[in-house]
Order: sequence, then C-alpha cells, then structure tokens
Amino acid sequence: MRKNLLLGLLMACYSILAARPGDVLFATNVVHELRLNFSDPFYWDSLISSHVTENNVIGQVTFDGTVLDSCGIKTKGNSSFSGSAQKKSFKIDLNDYISGQDIDGLNKLNLNNGFKDPTFMREKLALDFLNAHGIAAPRCTYTNLFINGELWGVYFLVEEVDGDFCKTRFGNKAGNLFKGDPHGTLQYRGSSLASYYPEYELHNNELINDWTDLVQLIGTINSTGYLHINDTLVKYLNDDLFIQQSIITNLFVNLDSYTGSGHNYFMYDNDSTKRFEWIAWDVNEVFGTFRLGLSDAQLKNLSIYYISDPYTSRPLLNMIFQNAYYKSLYNQRYCELFADFTHTYFDAKIDSLKELIKVAVYADPKKIYSNTMFDQNIERDYSSGGGPGGGTYFGLKSFITERRNAVQHEMDSLGICFKNDISYVTQKSSFIIYPNPSQDCLNIQSSVPISKIKIFDALGQLLNETLVTSSLQIQLSTEQLTAGIYYIEVNQQAKQKFVIFR
Repeated sequence: MRKNLLLGLLMACYSILAARPGDVLFATNVVHELRLNFSDPFYWDSLISSHVTENNVIGQVTFDGTVLDSCGIKTKGNSSFSGSAQKKSFKIDLNDYISGQDIDGLNKLNLNNGFKDPTFMREKLALDFLNAHGIAAPRCTYTNLFINGELWGVYFLVEEVDGDFCKTRFGNKAGNLFKGDPHGTLQYRGSSLASYYPEYELHNNELINDWTDLVQLIGTINSTGYLHINDTLVKYLNDDLFIQQSIITNLFVNLDSYTGSGHNYFMYDNDSTKRFEWIAWDVNEVFGTFRLGLSDAQLKNLSIYYISDPYTSRPLLNMIFQNAYYKSLYNQRYCELFADFTHTYFDAKIDSLKELIKVAVYADPKKIYSNTMFDQNIERDYSSGGGPGGGTYFGLKSFITERRNAVQHEMDSLGICFKNDISYVTQKSSFIIYPNPSQDCLNIQSSVPISKIKIFDALGQLLNETLVTSSLQIQLSTEQLTAGIYYIEVNQQAKQKFVIFR
C-alpha cells in the first residue's frame, strides 16, 4: 500500500454521525423530575403484582413538565426488588397504550433505586466509563420520582437496551437481541433450541423465535479447542468488544455479571456483520458490592484473570485466557483501560456528582441508606451490619486507590503492559475508536475537533495522512485496508491499535 493513499479511497464512507435519541436527556447536568400518576386506588398492589405477572399498570407520566398519558409501568429487579419495602425499581413503556410517545426520542426508560449503593453513584460511574470508552452500554442520569404527588426519592434513570439502542449503536436493529438471563453461562446444552429457552431471553423477533444463531455461537465456543478459538470465534462474536466488557467488569469488581454469577448482559446479533455484540447491563453492583462469598481483601485484590469456579461454567472467558492471541489482546486492552482508572479521572467526576445529587439524596424520604452513609461512603469504606448488603460498602475513592494498587502490582509481577509496543499508552488519547476489530468502517469520537488522521501499518510506517473537516465524530472507511493490525493517530495524540478482519 502506498504511503500517499488517495483520500477518496480511504474516506469513501466519511460522514458526520447524527445525534442519537437521548443525547439531550443524558447530557443535561440536572436532576430531572418524573411524576407517575395512577387513577386506580389499588395501583400499588397492581405494581407489586406486576413483578410476577409482568403486566404493565396504566398511568400518566410527566417528565420535566411534559405530560404523557396512558403509559405502561411495572416493577423490576431481583435483589433490588426485595431489598426495599417501598422504593422499588420501575420500567416505563411510554408506547404501551398510545404509540408515538417519547422523551427525547426514547420510548422506554428504567428507574433504578440505588440498591446496595449508599453513594447513589456506582451505577452511573460505571456506565459513564463504559460509554466514554466506546463500549456498548446504556446511558444513565438522575431523576426525582413522585408517585401520585408524593416524593418517592432520587433514582437512576437508565436507557433501555432494545431495538432503538441497537440501531444507534450498531446501525441496524433487525437481528436477534438476547439477554443472558437467568443463567446465560454460554455452556452447551445440546443442539435442541428449546433447551436454551429456560436460560436466556429473546427480546425481539418473538414470532419467528429463531435461536439458531445463539446456539451456533455457543456450540462454537464449546467445541473449538482453545488453540484455534481466535480463528473461529471472530466469525460469530465481536470478540474485542467482549474482552473490553470483561475488563471493565473485572476492574470495577462487578461479580453480578457473566464473570461471576453468569448473567446480566445482552447480546445483539448484528444484522450487518452477522456477529454478536456484547452489551453491558445491570451494573449496579460494581465496586465490589456483589461478593460471591469473597472477603474484602479478596475483592479488592481480585486477579485480572478471575473467573468464578468452576472454570467450565464460563467457557467463553476461560477460552479467552487459554488462547495466546486473546490473552495478549486482553492484556493490552486492560492496560489501555487501566490508564483511566485513576483519581485524576474519577475524583472530579465524583465530587461533581455529589454536588449535583446531594440535595435530592438528603430529601429522599424512602432511601435505603442514611445521609451519613452517603457522605462517608464516597470517601471511604463504611461497615454496617444493616442494609440489604450488610458488611462493608467500599468507599468510591478508597476503592479506586486499593484496586488500582492491586492491579498494578499484579501487572508488574506478570511483566505486562507492552512498554516496548507502539500501542503502549503513555499519554492517554482523547479519542476513541470502534468497532475494533473493524471490517468496513471505523467510528472515531473525540473530545476535541478532529483535524488530522494518520494511519500506520504494524511496523509503524506511515500509510496515509489526511486532513479532515473539524468534527467531534466521524466515520472512516477501511474497505481498502487488507486484514491485519494497524495504528491510528488523531491530531498527533497517542496512537491506538485497530484490527481489520475480512
């Protein structure tokens, strides 16, 4: 490939990425106001029953003054449902009875109650981190909830993972969307599609009800030897996305996940690439609040290669750690993401969130934890025999210190972080790229306007230097690049590695 590759060839599908539904809602730095009004005097009994029946209760939704009539509302959650007498979590379907209703382009929303989180920040910090690094996850903000005029308290307002989510993240929504619940361990249960029905949920295309793609993926994971899994898995799964999701799960010690309890994720069968995309879900027990019988020290010092026992019950992650290529990629991605797991990255965010929600938290009449726990647990561990989790709630800032020290010590002992590799991040870039590996197009998002892009080959030789119209988000064609490893530099920032597959 010539150094001066023609701009027209490389930039064939260049485009400014359109604003997504929810961009205004989730970017607004306020505590929103959401009011639910029910005309049925027995609405609470109906809401509690909806947790079993999954039948929506009809009610009016008023969001920041905008009134939406006849919406569907039901309670949600597992431990979070039983962990609070009144402050339940809710799912809202604005289109359940009247089609076309939305809030900033979204027609479904989740209200999460802050179960096992005295700080009211864990879920948001994790989801913001995932989204900031271009890793598929719902977005999150805050709202005060009122029910029939009574203040119910502050809630996390979380984006729904559905067809619209897939459309904005992956460019299409026709593929199957599976949820790995209640026991989505990806263990092989035979060729019969029906044998997987009790362990997973299909969230669209229910009439067609074709589970062939999921069973094919599971069969590949379990029948391919670890020496060759990297040659076959990439055909059915966005493996790099799964690896990055697993790293965030480990770094934040979220054991109520595929790594630990074996569920709480979505997989979308991308209709364009015919590969599954791994999507984070239900990350409310990050910062080590889901314990799996581990001690405080074991949680904070969790190995970067941790899998809950027995290893055979998590075949996908087990294969990743046994395969030389995937383990190397995992190490590299861990180093890149670990570069932002710092007080420099988090402290200002934590302090800002505290100022944003403190008044609402203090005024919350149904919160699970005290104001004292809210204040103290932001900075340091809080030990208490009460509350739904009991024991120790790790402080946000103290956890970052101890977790970072533990990971750094393990990395040093293993001699990883690719300090001699061109892709080693000594200066963290303010841009992200996805999907990676890529086939036809590479999305680039930057915190500063993009003006210059350079592409390098695996040896670090410059292939192309392109000036582009200043924009924070662009899409770059990679159709003319052969399969292999490349590096991209944006505005003379630290290079990032990307992989092209064919």
